[in-house]
Amino acid sequence: LRVLPAEQFDPEAFLVRIDVETEKVWDAMDKLRAGIASPLVRQAVDLFFADDAFRVQFERAPGAVNGHHSQLGGLLLHVYEVASIARHIARTVRQANADLVVAGALLHDIGKVEAYGVSAEGFSHTPSGMLLGHVALGALMFDRRLISSGLALTNAQRDEILHFILSHHGALEFGSPVQPMTVEAEIVHWADESSAKATDMLDEFADPDLFPPGGTNEFSAKRSWRMGRRLWRRPNA
Repeated sequence: LRVLPAEQFDPEAFLVRIDVETEKVWDAMDKLRAGIASPLVRQAVDLFFADDAFRVQFERAPGAVNGHHSQLGGLLLHVYEVASIARHIARTVRQANADLVVAGALLHDIGKVEAYGVSAEGFSHTPSGMLLGHVALGALMFDRRLISSGLALTNAQRDEILHFILSHHGALEFGSPVQPMTVEAEIVHWADESSAKATDMLDEFADPDLFPPGGTNEFSAKRSWRMGRRLWRRPNA
């Protein structure tokens, strides 16, 4: 063993990373972005996702400090999942505006780039993340970048995009300052829930405290703290 100088230490080498190649996730997400037919909506999304510096930060960020997608690359994977799920729902519903749904899904968690930090100790909340939370930070980030870009959104258009960010947790008690008031915002909220809860459950199936290695029990040994209930893992393929 030897002690490395601080400038040579890379904490990312010791932290868990998503098990999917980030390039493939970016390719799939950029296809969703390219599929936005409205030039103005696409330009609003590109304020962030056409910016290489932001993409580097976004790819590095976890989806959570603890919980779903708490991995390097977790935010990228989570947002792709949300956008993919939301687009499918919008196309099934048909009367929903798929362009707005995809834009809202891609932008809903941008605040996590400034809310979460990565260090040798793992993932943590930044001071801004602690004081403001990722929902409020995301709205502030969008407003700042919109103003500096000169993109010609009307106040109503700006507010509708901000509404996706501010309402995506669905309820005041879960951190949303407002509840979803459009069908598109409702779709983004439930797509976010689907990605988060499905990943939480998959993580719990891999928890040795719930399903001990070599055990034969189909049901978890105790309640899952994430899901609030016991889980069943099917014994057959």
